[in-house]
Formats: sequence, C-alpha cells, structure tokens
Amino acid sequence: FGDKRLDKRFLKVASAQALKPQSSINAASADWSCAKGAYRFFDNTKITPEKILEPHFENTAHRIYGQEFIVVAQDTSFIDFSSHKMTFGLGTATAIGDYEVKGVHFHAGLALSHEGTPLGLVYSKLWSREKQTKRGHDHTKVPIKKKESYRWLECLEKTNDLLPSGTNALIVGDRENDIYEYFERAIDLELDVLVRLQHNRVIVDEFGESERIEDFFLNEKVRGLIEVDIPGNGSRLARKATMEVKFGEVCFEGKPRGLKTARAKNRSDLLLTVLKLTEKNPPSKREALGWTLITTLPVKNLEDAEQVMKYYRMRWTIELYFKSLKSGCGVEKCRLEEAEKLLKFVALCGVVAWRLMWLTWLQREIPHASGELAITEVEWKTLWLKKHKEKIKSGLMKAEPPEEVPDLCTITKW
Repeated sequence: FGDKRLDKRFLKVASAQALKPQSSINAASADWSCAKGAYRFFDNTKITPEKILEPHFENTAHRIYGQEFIVVAQDTSFIDFSSHKMTFGLGTATAIGDYEVKGVHFHAGLALSHEGTPLGLVYSKLWSREKQTKRGHDHTKVPIKKKESYRWLECLEKTNDLLPSGTNALIVGDRENDIYEYFERAIDLELDVLVRLQHNRVIVDEFGESERIEDFFLNEKVRGLIEVDIPGNGSRLARKATMEVKFGEVCFEGKPRGLKTARAKNRSDLLLTVLKLTEKNPPSKREALGWTLITTLPVKNLEDAEQVMKYYRMRWTIELYFKSLKSGCGVEKCRLEEAEKLLKFVALCGVVAWRLMWLTWLQREIPHASGELAITEVEWKTLWLKKHKEKIKSGLMKAEPPEEVPDLCTITKW
C-alpha cells in the first residue's frame, strides 16, 4: 500500500479473518484494539479492493506457471446487503415487486487447471451499481468501454497479461457474456473463448444470405449423441441425459442488415464455431436440457464437441466460488456502514473464499495425498497440538506431534 504500517496492519487483519472466515470483524479480532485497527484499515482512502487483490493475482500467475492449458470461468454475483438499513452508498439489483434489493456486485475470473483445480482469481471487479439512465436504442449507442458489460472484456485482457509464456487459456462465460466486441477482442488477443448463446444472432449462410443461428441449426443434421451425468438436487433426481449434437462453423455479421450504430461501424465479420446440444428423450418437456454454445475452438468431430461441453460445465465452478464467499465466509453479514468499506472487505474475503474452496477441492479429489500439499509442517503440527490439547493437558499424551505427515482428509477435518 506504499506505507509499512498499513502493510503490517493488513497482514494482521487478513490473518484474523482467515482464521475465522464466518465471523464478524469484531469476533475475528483478538481484542477491541485489533478490531478498531481493522475498522480504521477499511476506512483508509489508500486502501482499495484492487490493491488488496493484486498480490493474489500475482500468486495465481505463479500457480498457473508450468500449466500448458487453463480454463478461466468468469461471472458476476450480487452480494445482498438489503437488510443493512444503516449502510449508505449501496447500489441496486433488479427490484422484486415493490422491494428494492440493495448491495454490491462482484465480477470474478477464476483460473482452473485442465482437471478443474481452482488456481486462484485472475480478475475481479467490485462496484456499487447506479440506476441506468439510458434505455432501449439510446443504450446501444453507449461505447462498450463506458458500459458495465465491459468487465467481460477486461477479464480477457487481465488474463492475457497474467498468462505465463507457453500457457494457453480458454475463458468460459454464461449468457450475459454474449457480446460481439468480446469475441472480437478475444480473436485480437489470440485467446480462446466459450460462451452460451443469448442473442439469436445474424449469420451469413453458404449462399451469402443473412439468416439467424436458430435457422442454421434447423438445416443441420445431428452429428452424434453424448451422454451427460446430471447431478441431483433438492427438486431433481440424478439421471443420465442423452444429448443430440449439432455443430458447424459460421460467419457472424458485424453489421447485420446494414446496421449503422456508432458501436457497429468498426465491426468486422467473425468466423466462429456454434454447437447445439438438445436432450433426446427428456423425462418431461419442462425438464428438457439444451445449450447453444459459441466458441473460437475448432470442432471437427463428436469428440471435439464433447470436450467443449466438458469445458462449459467447468463454468459451474465459479458458482461454487461465490457460494464459498457467501456461505463459507458469511460476507453478507458484514455490518460496515459504507459501501466503499464493504467493497474492501469483500475483496479480502474473496481471497479467503478461494483458499477454502481450494482446500475443499483437494480433500475431495485426492484425500489421501500428503497434507503438506496444502499447509506447512509448522501449521499441521500446530493443528495436531490444538486437536489433542485436552489429552495433553490431562497428561494422557505428550506434546510431541508425530513425524509422519497426515493426509489431506485428516488435515481438513482438523
């Protein structure tokens, strides 16, 4: 932060919050003076969410180093502070009836290894949304760099800056990510992207005529079948779904039907791959699954299509990250009275949430691996002492941790 005292204070605040991620600032602090120091820290104008997260981005780049290929899942989550009546400066989300939802928005780009290991954040943006003044056609005239949706492109650029030499990346996004300039920028940066279709875009058919993507698929034959495991949840039983697959390379029109808006005047046509996956025999029409995906990746056969679908399913990891932030860190319980302070607190919890998620992932995937994959020797021996504190106090055990390193499963439970 350009101030040694602030750096020292930050380490204390971050360490306390990491030890008790679900606790309030008061409860996480050792005493009132520590809590007061934490409040002063978040009140300091030298502190910004970007400065808090920058070292984490650098460490993510170190973890990416040596990986030939990574997937970056990006999405936005709304952190709801509606119940905090005394907090001012909060933005709004979509109103639910007469009830106005207040809070802050958090957009994150989470790097994953080819196998799905969470490597850390490569990008984040925290903001308090203001009410939109321009609507309809006027909103389309706003330059992309001045729009809130520019965050999707910023994630591309930040990923490109952080990528070590020799590592390729695929950035995966959901429907809100279906932005023409996003595909243009990805091609310029030579980064691969995968996005779920939101707009039924205009493309050029083989005869040079304009048609919609959905019309294109009406004339395409089914290239094969893919089986997908659908996990169960509270309202759905686990099952296997058989998906019909169609795919093809198409040309997206930069200026469909002579579009002359300021945003479209410098657009060029784009060659991209589109895939449509539709469930063949769903249990009911309501439960039928289906995705239409756009990607820069080449898809030549059914095997390529299946791999693209697997990459898209990895996008769900970003939802688990937000769950870790909200449930694991209880970030929505924070009672700081200004939105600016809350943004800094959320940034700090964003790093803690990644570590919680990473430890959980390791324990589930490789529970019997050495615990020193996750924590140091000093840390696991301290955990051992804490675990057996009562027996040591009563004289039933000696305060001597074992020489053998416990496995990840044991350490996570401790």
